[in-house]
Amino acid sequence: MATQHEELDPSVLRGLGVANQASMKSLSEHVYEAFEDEEELADSFQTGAVIRQRPQFTRIPKHDVFEDVAFMVAEHLINVKMTPNWVAYIFGNRYISQEIKQLGLDEKQPFVEDIYDTVDTSSWCKKLMNGIPSFAEKILKKELPDTDLPREWLQFPVSNDSRKGKRKSQEDRYISMPTLKLVFPDTSRSDVGLFGVFDGHNGAECSTYSAAHLATEFNDVLKQNAEGKRSLEESLQTSVVRLEHRLFVRCDKEQWRSGSTAVVMAVDNDEMSFAWLGDSAAFILKSSSLCQRQVDKIPVDHSTSNKSEAERVEADGGQLLYIGGELRVNGVLNVTRALGTQTWK
Repeated sequence: MATQHEELDPSVLRGLGVANQASMKSLSEHVYEAFEDEEELADSFQTGAVIRQRPQFTRIPKHDVFEDVAFMVAEHLINVKMTPNWVAYIFGNRYISQEIKQLGLDEKQPFVEDIYDTVDTSSWCKKLMNGIPSFAEKILKKELPDTDLPREWLQFPVSNDSRKGKRKSQEDRYISMPTLKLVFPDTSRSDVGLFGVFDGHNGAECSTYSAAHLATEFNDVLKQNAEGKRSLEESLQTSVVRLEHRLFVRCDKEQWRSGSTAVVMAVDNDEMSFAWLGDSAAFILKSSSLCQRQVDKIPVDHSTSNKSEAERVEADGGQLLYIGGELRVNGVLNVTRALGTQTWK
């Protein structure tokens, strides 16, 4: 991963949605390309159920609304309209900031452990998705401020790819933010990037929640650590613990039975820190010369094939059963740690 960005490789720029450094497109230019056929787009939202915009949740606690909706809109722009990530993130956050009153809220609500006040989601999803073209039109008409690609977004060049494979639905999610400044203008660390992959199982609720909320938790931890008393590693660890706590509450209240592995990385110019749960992998490619390269795997799998993990599961009262030729926790999961997975906690 490169940290110097004065001269970027053209293939990297294309992955960022940029043709070349001299012709970087603004937010409005990307929005125009994504929504240039306004009539066709409007027709697609007029009547009938739009399955891919079906809400994953029947109700949402008020403290989760902002991130849930922003991530849903961003996913739509990335997966359906093929916009670059930075455009999708800005669009999603600005859109929910404008439309949050539709959900009966005046502003973004903080997480309070003992309060679980929800909003009805029976009709909000279609209404909000129907409003996307109108919001795009406001950007195109300059009724809302335009934005250029933030320079900080190029400090850690990255490309993303997501494939469903043979499964009926995609249960995996990712987060890719070379800088937090894009979504959190008041961040105390614009020099930090946050990346992660969440491999869902038995549904996509937990992987979606994790991808939607981790950045908020991480940014809050960094702001609380403005004096720099915590390392990047400690901040990342704390944010994952806080994410799991919030997710535990949501799983308990909503009877979610899904779960997700996680492998996340926080990086600045001096430090690269990883946190993980489950068996999702991360690798570092080291190159001392054009002819000598070394690939190092960072996470140690939290799986039943890991002897120490297997012993820990049995010591905690779990059972390891051979199912389909491999050990599974209580005959079901082959990972020994995960976000969510409420049944086993």
